[in-house]
Amino acid sequence: MIHNEYIKAMKKRSDIPEDLIVRYMGDDLSDEERESLVLWVSESDDNRRIFKEFRKVWILKCFADEDFDSEKAWENVSKRVGRRKVKDKKLFISWMSVAASVIVLIALWFVMPDSNVQSGDVRVKVLAGEFPEKVILPDSTVVWVNSDSELIYPVAFAENERSVTFNGEGYFEVTKNKQKPFVIYSDNTITKVLGTSFNLNTRVSEHKSELVVITGKVKFENRITEASVELEADDKGIVDVEENTEVVETTTPAKTKIDNYNVIAWKTKEFEFDETRLDDILREIEKVYHIEIEVEDEELLSVRVTTSFSALTAEDILEVLSDTIGFDYILDDEGTYIIEGVVNE
Repeated sequence: MIHNEYIKAMKKRSDIPEDLIVRYMGDDLSDEERESLVLWVSESDDNRRIFKEFRKVWILKCFADEDFDSEKAWENVSKRVGRRKVKDKKLFISWMSVAASVIVLIALWFVMPDSNVQSGDVRVKVLAGEFPEKVILPDSTVVWVNSDSELIYPVAFAENERSVTFNGEGYFEVTKNKQKPFVIYSDNTITKVLGTSFNLNTRVSEHKSELVVITGKVKFENRITEASVELEADDKGIVDVEENTEVVETTTPAKTKIDNYNVIAWKTKEFEFDETRLDDILREIEKVYHIEIEVEDEELLSVRVTTSFSALTAEDILEVLSDTIGFDYILDDEGTYIIEGVVNE
């Protein structure tokens, strides 16, 4: 039961643009409506706090394994937000049912002062250790933003180009538009496409960026030298920029074939391993599920495994590996998985 005083307070609030919020989540706003909603979000700390709590609920829904309880979600948001904030319980619950797999962030409520963010831009920042977030851009392009990554995009794209700023790792499904190229500006690279899907990682190492094309064709450019390479499906491009105190050494983008099809496992939770060392498998699991795994018997790390996993939890995967190889494992008090050794030799 929601407290009666809270309900009374909610009824007094009539300025929350619920209709715009619902249609924004469904990517059904005109440019003018979108700008109006973003302005509303930026008007006050209260408005930003409302969206912050909604965001938490949507993230939980996107990655939950169990059926979503909208009534419980309503109560949780009500408690978090305070004495009023959302005036219509039915509208909230219907909103949560509109598109449960879609998380569109009206991000001005968490914009930090940043020279890269212009007035009217939207900033999506996923902190290290957080789960990926799905964002729908104004042209219906879909971007999955991985942890420790940041995406900045305008409320409305320019007439001749769809440009965004991105650093970190992200999976892009770009809506086709031959008259308006889609351009991604990163610290060391520029990625130009018309319509395709690909994984971009600008932080393979301190100076290295990597782009893997899943479908379509992409131009991958070294931002410093302006050297570029065209990539097609199953191609991988690498830009390595080495910085010193006095000179910047750069290399032309390299082009190879994909050698690791688990490159988007962080998004799909699908893995394929072919005679892969257990050490490499465990590192993939750690990276995708944001967990820590320690192995007491180092000889286990060189064991090779051929297997595949689809939409399993980290513990389910460890259970399969345990049965396959014969080791045992525990979860310690600090949340680290400890592989203790071979049980059945």
